Amino acid sequence: MIIDYNKLKELDLVFTTSLYPSSCMIRKVSAGKWFDLNIASHVGILVNIRGKYFIAEMILKKGLQINSLKKYMKPSRFGDRIVCVRRTKFEYSKELAEAIASSIISDYFETLKYDWQGVLSYVFHNVMQVDSMFYCSEYVDYCLFKYLRDHYLLRKITPYELQVSADFKDVDFRMF
Repeated sequence: MIIDYNKLKELDLVFTTSLYPSSCMIRKVSAGKWFDLNIASHVGILVNIRGKYFIAEMILKKGLQINSLKKYMKPSRFGDRIVCVRRTKFEYSKELAEAIASSIISDYFETLKYDWQGVLSYVFHNVMQVDSMFYCSEYVDYCLFKYLRDHYLLRKITPYELQVSADFKDVDFRMF
């Protein structure tokens, strides 16, 4: 797939999926389907740092990572692929986008940890998630909506729920 980077914008959400067992499980829990590769199992947020786009994402063993788009979109043997790119319908200024990017960078240097308990809580209801930790979709939701809404309530949200949310519109990111 060839990406038209000119169509991307800071704060866009990039949804991916793969054939990893954990990806299949996330699709099953969030959308009821094991192998539908149109259903996202992971999401990252596009941030502009010094004029270049990076993906901020929560990764299981590493916590918050900020990766280049090239690394993020590198194919793997498990079929990692972009499902879609979505953009918030909320209006925001360049200053707000910079504030969100600055907040993400700050979280990165504070070594924000991955909330594996939050993920497990979807399957094992007696497991409690940790409020100071995040999994991928929870962190993206937190980054955007703590700034874009009057108030923010930490909530459990899956990549698929963000993927189909009415708060976002699709971005045609492919170059034909």
